[in-house]
Amino acid sequence: MTKKIIFIATAVIGVILLLIVFNYSSNPYEEEQVFDSTPDVEGQPTIGDADAPLTIVEFGDFMCPSCNAWGENIYPKILKDYIETGEAQFTYINTPFHGQQSEKAALAAESVYANAPDDYWGFHHGLFSEQDSENHHSEWVTDKVITDMVESHTSLNAQDVLSDIENGEHGAELNKDTELNSEYSIQFTPTIFINNVMIQDPFDYDEIKETIDNELDR
Repeated sequence: MTKKIIFIATAVIGVILLLIVFNYSSNPYEEEQVFDSTPDVEGQPTIGDADAPLTIVEFGDFMCPSCNAWGENIYPKILKDYIETGEAQFTYINTPFHGQQSEKAALAAESVYANAPDDYWGFHHGLFSEQDSENHHSEWVTDKVITDMVESHTSLNAQDVLSDIENGEHGAELNKDTELNSEYSIQFTPTIFINNVMIQDPFDYDEIKETIDNELDR
């Protein structure tokens, strides 16, 4: 009976993931786009060798189920193949497309990054893991969730982070992200850049790998 339940649960999760990917792929950019410059990542949370020849940027939203799926399925491949090898650095830029909940999550992340940058990525992945898999539009970014994530993944006082959110302490950083969203005409999340190249389909790792390898060859 237990094995049957596990099988059914696994199948349901698989279907949900496929629906997420399909939902994104029904609204892709028409083609890979090349911009005049790479998005400015100065002051943004970044992982990888600062001298890496390649910059990978994700424009993402903590409320976005496709971003969560990308982080679970594509990011680990990039991390292993390019970031840990020193060939690329990876940066995350907030894209608060889902209103107040997106902004609250982004401000929490900005607070953690400003006050404990070494703890940022643990908090980042932890917060994504708290998404409501059954109701993506639920208001799950609560003070309790943020408190739990701060206490679990950082050395900070959770009340300090909540106060930063309440006071809009890092609104300027979020405004900078929003300006980058406008500058690079971001329409969907996740949107992935390889240097100055906007990837057409962020779930196509073959496309990502080909673009990265082409950029490294240059």
